[in-house]
Amino acid sequence: MSKKDRRLSRPIDMQHAGQMVDAFSLSCGAPCTLLDENGDVLLPPDPDSCTLCGQCQSLLCPGQQCRDLHTYGGRQAERFGGRYIYFCTMGMGWIAAPILLGGKVVGSLSCGPIMIMDLDDYIASTPSLQDDMSLERLEYISRLLRRFPRRDPEDLNYISLQLLASALYIGDSSMAVIERRNQAEQYQSIGQYLQQYKLKDTPTTYPIDKEQELVKAISEGDERDARRLLNEILGYIFFAAGGEYQAMRVRSLELMSVLSRAAISGGADQAHVLALNQQFLEESDRLHSTEDLVGWLTRLITRYAGLVFEQADVKRKDILYDAINYMKQHLAERVTLEETARQVGFSPNYFSKVFKDEMGCTFSHYLSKLRIDRSKASAWAAKMPSPA
Repeated sequence: MSKKDRRLSRPIDMQHAGQMVDAFSLSCGAPCTLLDENGDVLLPPDPDSCTLCGQCQSLLCPGQQCRDLHTYGGRQAERFGGRYIYFCTMGMGWIAAPILLGGKVVGSLSCGPIMIMDLDDYIASTPSLQDDMSLERLEYISRLLRRFPRRDPEDLNYISLQLLASALYIGDSSMAVIERRNQAEQYQSIGQYLQQYKLKDTPTTYPIDKEQELVKAISEGDERDARRLLNEILGYIFFAAGGEYQAMRVRSLELMSVLSRAAISGGADQAHVLALNQQFLEESDRLHSTEDLVGWLTRLITRYAGLVFEQADVKRKDILYDAINYMKQHLAERVTLEETARQVGFSPNYFSKVFKDEMGCTFSHYLSKLRIDRSKASAWAAKMPSPA
C-alpha cells in the first residue's frame, strides 16, 4: 500500500472522537452519534436516548428504517459545505456534519433527535396521534416525548455550527470542508441570479455595468465584493450560453483579460500579473465543465485581488491623504462621503470601510472633528491682539 493509500485509509481515532462526542452532547444538551461512511453506528449516545428514540419510533412510525436517512444526511452535509439540517419520519430535527481524513469522508456526526415545537403543537400536527388512539396510550407517548431535548427552530443553525466544529476537530481536512461550503454558497448565489434572468420578460443584454463594478472592485483589492459581482455576471453567462460550455469558456477568458488589466491599474506588479495570465491560460485548456470554470474564475479573482491588496497599505495612505486634503479645502461647503470618494476614485462603500479601518472613526465623525478644530482655531485667532 502506498503512502497516499495509507493516509486515505487511516481510521478515526475513537478515543479522541469519543471525547468530542461527549463534550458536544454535554455542552449542547442534545444526543450525538458517530457514524461511519455507510451510516453504521460507531459511537452511540447515551443508551437511554437510543432506547427512547426506538420506543417512539415503534409507536409513531413503525417499520421505518433510520439508517438510510442518516446516511443521506451525512452525504448531504458533505455536499452542502459541512452541515445539514433534516427531519426524520417522527418530525424530529437532526443535524449531520461530515468527518474527513486525508480529504476523504470517513464518517459523520449525527445530532438528534431534537423536538422543535411545543408538545401540544407536535401532537396536533402528527396524524398518527389523532387516529383512534386511547387516552392512556396518548399519555404514555406524551411522557416519552417530553424526555426529548427541545429547541427553537432557529437554534438548530447554531447547534449545527458546533457540530461542524466538532467534526472538523475529529478529522483533519477543515479547509476541504470550508471550500465545499464556499462552493455550495457560490452556486446558490449564481443560481439566484440565473433565476432572475429567466424571470425577466424583456430581452437581456450583457451586464456591462456589473462588469465595470467588478473591474473597480478588483482594482481596489476588494475580493468580497468582486466575488459577489462575479456570481451575478456568471448568472447571466449561464443564462445566455444556455448550458453551452464553449460559449461560457469564451466569456470567461474575456473576463480574465479584463480583470488582469484591472489588477495592473490597481497597482499590482505588471510582470507578476502577466505571469499569472500565462498560468491561468494554461489551466483553462484543462477545464472541461461548468464547475471547473466557476472554480477557475474564483481562483483568478482571489489572486488578482490579492496582488492589488499587497500594495494596499501604500495606496491607502496616499488616498487618505488626498481625501483629507479635499475635506479640509471644502470645510465651508457641503462635504459628502460620496463626493469625497469620487474625488479619490473609490466607491463610497469601499472608501467608507478603508477610511474607518485606517482612521479609527467614521467619515462623518472625522469631518465633524475637522470643523470643530477649524472653529476653535478661528476663535483663538479672533482673541489675539492686533499687531501694533
